[in-house]
Amino acid sequence: MEVFIMEDFPVQYYEVISGRTITKRGVWWTAALILRDPERDNIFLAIYRWRKKGDSWTRNKQITFSNIDKWDEIDSYIREAIKDAKEKLSNEEIQE
Repeated sequence: MEVFIMEDFPVQYYEVISGRTITKRGVWWTAALILRDPERDNIFLAIYRWRKKGDSWTRNKQITFSNIDKWDEIDSYIREAIKDAKEKLSNEEIQE
């Protein structure tokens, strides 16, 4: 996984506290970021997806999680959903 220096993330309005690139291929760039809203002084997690247009990156999508303290719980739900889906798909393959 490639990690970029903080100022390389094309984020407006928020201070980037930490970030990691998930993927960066062609015209698409996806990253997980810990951000601070300077007006409200709150910290949150965001998944950003940018699309390259010309020489600049523009935000295409953004998903935010306003309470980073709940991330462990969210992560657990996602891992369980993936596990359930894999088991279901595995069982479907066996029945065929």
